[in-house]
Amino acid sequence: MISKYVVTAVDNTVNFSFHRVVAFAKMRLQGVAPGEKISSITLVAPGTKLAGSCTANLLNGSVNYAPADDSAAETLTLAMNGREASGEDLVWFSVMPADLSGKKLTVEVVTETNIYRKEIDFTNKTLKFEAARVSEFIISGLTPVKRDVYKLMTRTSELKFGDKIVIGRNNFSGETRLMSKNKFSTSLEPRWYASTDELVVVDESLQIMDLSSDTQIITLKEGYDRTTFSMETAEGYLNAGVNTEDELMMDVQSDVTKAASWTISCDGGIARIYSADKTTRALSGSSSTSYFNLTTSPGNVYIYYCSMGGSSAPLTALPTPTGLSATASGKTVTVAWNPVDGAASYDVTCGTEVKQGVLEATVEFEMAEYAVQYNVSVIANPADPETNTSSLAATTTVSTEADPNAGQVANTALFDFATMAASPEKPDSPDGVMTEDGCLMILTRGSWQSEGLGVFLGSGKTISIEGQNGKQITQIVMTPGTGKDIKIGSWSTDLYEGIYDESSYTWKQGEGPARYVEFETSAASTIARIEVTYE
Repeated sequence: MISKYVVTAVDNTVNFSFHRVVAFAKMRLQGVAPGEKISSITLVAPGTKLAGSCTANLLNGSVNYAPADDSAAETLTLAMNGREASGEDLVWFSVMPADLSGKKLTVEVVTETNIYRKEIDFTNKTLKFEAARVSEFIISGLTPVKRDVYKLMTRTSELKFGDKIVIGRNNFSGETRLMSKNKFSTSLEPRWYASTDELVVVDESLQIMDLSSDTQIITLKEGYDRTTFSMETAEGYLNAGVNTEDELMMDVQSDVTKAASWTISCDGGIARIYSADKTTRALSGSSSTSYFNLTTSPGNVYIYYCSMGGSSAPLTALPTPTGLSATASGKTVTVAWNPVDGAASYDVTCGTEVKQGVLEATVEFEMAEYAVQYNVSVIANPADPETNTSSLAATTTVSTEADPNAGQVANTALFDFATMAASPEKPDSPDGVMTEDGCLMILTRGSWQSEGLGVFLGSGKTISIEGQNGKQITQIVMTPGTGKDIKIGSWSTDLYEGIYDESSYTWKQGEGPARYVEFETSAASTIARIEVTYE
């Protein structure tokens, strides 16, 4: 048998044409801060269908527009995938054909830190999105609306009244639970938030739009002090009750005066939330229970807060130091006070002299003047600046004693060794030479220099000027012999060391006059004259 296919041609023609079935828009955004990363752009036009789909029938050449359901048709969202804003951003997109003339259009630009919104009223204005055509328009004057950004709390001082917080706990599997809204009206349920521990990284930020609608958001209200708060939720104020297992379960209380107060502390990013009324109980979120309990084991509890620009409670000032006293001995002033609990150091002022960071409860000042009254103050600085501020100043006054040499007349005497050395009537040695009034004496192991140059002192030799009959020396000026020099290596006195100026060969009293001053040479020296001022 032989078989074969028989093919018969049949005339059949399909006519179709392609149409541009969507509208195109060229939108220019002005006002988004340069550098911000744009997540999305949303256009909302009430009473207009912007979102949907278009299909073409190739057989009959028709176009079928299928808008989204009624609740979503008015909204068109463009995913921008973190595009960095320039401040003048051009955005192309396609849209369902629509006529916005006489209507309103709201444009919302979402970045990682802000939401920008602008509403445009097209009353008496025209804007049409027409199929196969490009509509070009500018959106300017975008107004930023700050997003709620939640950050990990690492210090209690970061919290302020009015801030919003969410509470989480990292469990043993590395998953983080966030507290959810009331489930049974007697406790607050934790829910699994993510299978990662990213939320416990110090630098991590949460944004409110990322939180599920059942997340329990708490607003911090005023409490007893800076670290004690009342916690307000949408359902009421958080309270603490004890169940049969002696665990504190959180419920809500509409009356803030009857609700619990909560103390928040933080160490290395791990927070502890205590019932201020039951200080041995703390929020733990134990993984062995279904709820966040207040138990004796705090566990790893984390607080993420959103700053709302509120104010902090004033820190408690340290007590003003008590027992302040200031006494003077000569020009030395001694200040003492009672130690202050909670103080790390003290700032003490006497007149214009200030000593900061004093660690002990006493300090001395060396004042410049005799018989002067000085104002004295002491301020205590806190060991914990997140809890306390510095104290108010304790104050008193003190007067330095009168100058013991006040009223004495300054006298000047001159030992003219050059003239003496040239005189045939000079004594055998300059040792023991005195002034005519017997008020000053020279003691030295030096000798007369030939040619009338003065007194010669070899290296390591000494010369002393001593006051007699109660006289005290205030200044000594030496003059070298002609062509010679005076080299003083050291000097000493009976009480106050004083100051020696090598360039002018001058010694001056320090804190007081001296009964005697002894000089020792460091090299051969010749002294022609010594002028002494004394009292």
